[in-house]
Amino acid sequence: MQRAGWSAAGRAPALHPVLRSLGRFEEALTQFRSELEIRRALLAAEPANATYQLRLGIGRAHVGHVLAAQGATDDAILEFEQAVSIYRALAARDAANANWRRELATGQYVLAGAYLAIGRHGAALPLLRESVAISAALAAADPTNT
Repeated sequence: MQRAGWSAAGRAPALHPVLRSLGRFEEALTQFRSELEIRRALLAAEPANATYQLRLGIGRAHVGHVLAAQGATDDAILEFEQAVSIYRALAARDAANANWRRELATGQYVLAGAYLAIGRHGAALPLLRESVAISAALAAADPTNT
């Protein structure tokens, strides 16, 4: 189920980060959402594929960042929450997978920042604590990784 111009893993050409950095948020959002549709289709075909799950989470986070930059904080939070949910499920699936745990810690940090931006301090605090705990455990397991 591969589309021309797309990798089997559902990676879009790297246009969207450039658009986002140029402040062309609507174009970036369109590109990211198109990428999400492809990732969802790939995941529907192979629901147990952890790589597709991870890339869907990362895609949701990218959409969240663009929405946040546009000032659509509530919509961004929904995307970040979905991303964290995906990362949490992956980390629970394989607690030894440092990459998945790192994505979870990063996703929690980003979500906490969005919560803080709208005054939801109580929701942010446990996310920040867990993010720090995961990051500290990862650093302890591999102190040479900087």
